[in-house]
Amino acid sequence: MTRELQPCGTRAAYIRHCARRELIDDACQQANRSQQAAWRKRNARKRRLAELRQQLLFRQLLDLVAGACREEGLLP
Repeated sequence: MTRELQPCGTRAAYIRHCARRELIDDACQQANRSQQAAWRKRNARKRRLAELRQQLLFRQLLDLVAGACREEGLLP
């Protein structure tokens, strides 16, 4: 049982062209470019969220340490 081939103008067709070492038509190239751009946008957003989470955790840790130091009289 074989799957139906995706038409040109899709990322699947682009990958098929590459695998078969065929010439890649403009529609497939554009589909690949748009998919890559969407992936980069999602990935950048995830990376930025991870950086913000790390900064928040670091600030919380600093506040915790500063509070403990104040309780011990090490900080004014």
